[in-house]
Amino acid sequence: MLATHADDKAVDNPQEVAQKEAAQAPQGSAWGDAMHDAIFGTKRRQGMIETMAKQTVRTMGSQLGRQILRGVLGGIFGGKR
Repeated sequence: MLATHADDKAVDNPQEVAQKEAAQAPQGSAWGDAMHDAIFGTKRRQGMIETMAKQTVRTMGSQLGRQILRGVLGGIFGGKR
């Protein structure tokens, strides 16, 4: 009974739990982690995929807005020849 209580107490200590998890976690290569962060980003930095997606949406929005504006202005000022 005392042994189980001691085991429960050891598990409740957050420092020991973190140390055990760090020891059991597989170690990734630094190169692989850096590439993953560059492609997919981190919490503070956006990755290449997010950057390309944002730029694509901006470009599409700009082109669509330009076409709408040309249509409206052409209709107002009479684009017929």
